[in-house]
Amino acid sequence: MTRDDLKNRVIDYLAGKLTCKEVTEAITDYLEGRLSFGKWVRFQMHLGLCFACRRYLRQMKLTIRTLVASRQWSATS
Repeated sequence: MTRDDLKNRVIDYLAGKLTCKEVTEAITDYLEGRLSFGKWVRFQMHLGLCFACRRYLRQMKLTIRTLVASRQWSATS
């Protein structure tokens, strides 16, 4: 086993092999602070390794901010 193989196995173990689909399903719980500590750690590990999921999380945060801002704007109009 090479050093890279070992590194990948350790990362997979620590990340709990959380898939992109599982991350997208857990985004709301993550944003609302409802993930267990273990799932939160695996979620963070996956985000650290997956550009697509980081981008998806950023898009979700932007969408939420936009909706909140539009509601505040319409409430003052």
